[in-house]
Amino acid sequence: MDGWGRLGNDVSEKLERETEALQVRLQQALGLSSAEARLAAALARGTSLKAYAEAAGIAEGTARVQLKSAFARTGTHRQAELVALIWRLGQD
Repeated sequence: MDGWGRLGNDVSEKLERETEALQVRLQQALGLSSAEARLAAALARGTSLKAYAEAAGIAEGTARVQLKSAFARTGTHRQAELVALIWRLGQD
């Protein structure tokens, strides 16, 4: 493997660790379920709901149900509000 391949793997592994840490933080700080936290973390990274559902192997309707549940738990009403809350959480 060349230097670029190792770098790509290192970056991918770091991103995966950071995403997992964010998911745990969202569960602890906001009371989200693991599924809700995975979805919220993906949205905060800029992933669309449709792309998340495809990558997660779930129906888009299931992702919408998870999103609505995350809204209820966090007192938000829109994806942008949820993402802003997550970003503010990251600033603490």
